[in-house]
Amino acid sequence: MDKLHGLSKRRVRISNDNLARAHEDISREGEKAMTVDLSQAGGYLQAFRSLEVLFVRDLKKVRDNECDKFKPELAFPHHVWIQNFQREREREREREIEPPKALCEEPTSSRILLPPTMSSTFSGDETAPFFGFLGAAAALVFSCMGAAYGTAKSGVGVASMGVMRPELVMKSIVPVVMAGVLGIYGLIIAVIISTGINPKAKSYYLFDGYAHLSSGLACGLAGLSAGMAIGIVGDAGVRANAQQPKLFVGMILILIFAEALALYGLIVGIILSSRAGQSRAE
Repeated sequence: MDKLHGLSKRRVRISNDNLARAHEDISREGEKAMTVDLSQAGGYLQAFRSLEVLFVRDLKKVRDNECDKFKPELAFPHHVWIQNFQREREREREREIEPPKALCEEPTSSRILLPPTMSSTFSGDETAPFFGFLGAAAALVFSCMGAAYGTAKSGVGVASMGVMRPELVMKSIVPVVMAGVLGIYGLIIAVIISTGINPKAKSYYLFDGYAHLSSGLACGLAGLSAGMAIGIVGDAGVRANAQQPKLFVGMILILIFAEALALYGLIVGIILSSRAGQSRAE
């Protein structure tokens, strides 16, 4: 009985020492939690109280069963929980302070970002079709300007000559016809260029746009110069033909060589437009 009584006193003394040491650990950890962040004092205090209640409950269970094997840090790892809680709070603050990644990245000025709808339907350089369509317009506009000037200038001469010699009007209509053909040259080049611009089917780059622009300018400006020559020669030729019929053949030869200038522009324009699409192998 004395041995049992002494053993019970020893177990009670050990349990009391462990309980006191556990309370000291809990108090120490609670003070650390309270001094970490005063703004979260309420949350830490509530957590500390719940930990203390659970720890005392587990301590009583251990004291009743195996007091010799009791270890405060293994019974309930409250200090580990508090450290994890502190880490989570620090991560949340870093997320609030850290700026978005999109603001930190440097803008890429050398790359053009296209909307999803445009990038899925357009292939090549975005500004290239501007030069291509400009070439088509230039070919038609300048050629028609030359044709209009040649028709108007030679038509004035035919009208003036027809007052005195009306039987020579149909014979002197040749300059008007040759001037009208210049507009057809510009129309042909404009159609060729416009059909070659189709970014959905084939990539269209700046090389292609420049080729179409040069093609249109070559044909258009050549047609403009030829129209001016045909108009001036036709006006003077029909007037001279009315006074001297032997000048008709010479007038026709001059008009043919003037018309050849526009034909040169048409040939070069077709060759240049055919160069489009050869900048890159696809």
